[in-house]
Amino acid sequence: MSFPSVPGSSMELPGAPEWPDPYMPGQGTDAFRVSLYELDLDYRLASNKLTARAVLHATAQRASSAIVLDFTGLRAVKVLFNGRKVSKFSQRAEQLVVTPAEPLAGTEDFTLDIRYEGNPDPAADCGARWAGKS
Repeated sequence: MSFPSVPGSSMELPGAPEWPDPYMPGQGTDAFRVSLYELDLDYRLASNKLTARAVLHATAQRASSAIVLDFTGLRAVKVLFNGRKVSKFSQRAEQLVVTPAEPLAGTEDFTLDIRYEGNPDPAADCGARWAGKS
């Protein structure tokens, strides 16, 4: 996932403005803007087990039937949209796709609560990205 004040998805649209992400260049979307991330992480070093919760406070920038987030190498186990279970969420490739019961209206504020777990591995190109290289 991307971090504060940066959109959270890698889904790009032709002609859409590019959102600069100082942490992960080339990532992000203009579909929504995240104003706050709340993270609760429990990492067990001996077993390399991460159990976590991320709460995103965001605003839709345009109407959308789904929220698409970058989500690599971990498994979402529970997703809430505005405090309620979502009608559907799925993981494919390196993305988590969340489908709320009702489509998002443009400029709608929302909260996404994601509980996830797994055994994290470092990204192969993480060092290059942090060094400003790709």
